[in-house]
Amino acid sequence: MKYAIFSFAEGDYLFDENNCLLVFESKGLAYQYMKARFRKPEPIQRTKRVIQFTEFYQAPFRIQKVC
Repeated sequence: MKYAIFSFAEGDYLFDENNCLLVFESKGLAYQYMKARFRKPEPIQRTKRVIQFTEFYQAPFRIQKVC
């Protein structure tokens, strides 16, 4: 199966610099791409408390199967 990422902020699928649709071999690869490019930066820690951060992205995304 192959997967593509739909961005609700743009209202379209994600494309590369050559205007080709980004297609991934697995969901894991799609999540890695989103994590590397669209994840919000973690806030600077000001105390010594341990804080667990959840993964938040800059815009809502959906990973969909493509044929």
